[in-house]
Amino acid sequence: MVTTLSELRREEDFFDVTLSVDGRQVRAHKLILSACSLFFRRLLRANPAHNPLVVLWDVAFDDVVNILDFMYNGEVKVMRGEIFLFLKLEKVDFHQVCFMFTLIGILPGSTL
Repeated sequence: MVTTLSELRREEDFFDVTLSVDGRQVRAHKLILSACSLFFRRLLRANPAHNPLVVLWDVAFDDVVNILDFMYNGEVKVMRGEIFLFLKLEKVDFHQVCFMFTLIGILPGSTL
């Protein structure tokens, strides 16, 4: 399943939502965003446009890409020094990420 999701993203098939951050845009699938984030589920349910443009504020573009990497691949690579900046994005559900960090432990200088 993860391989198929990654493939859909890589081949840019069936995208139906655009996320805009700091003037840059990244495409995604509403189903994936909704399945992985209560924030996105509520937002997309309340705004049922066919191809919505979602503008995100107070978040870095690279962090959004990292979030999408996790949603589509089930993993994300973040340097140890960036973990807390990444996790402070409160509007996205990170209980799975926190659980993963607890399971594998984090070593100085390691990546995930």
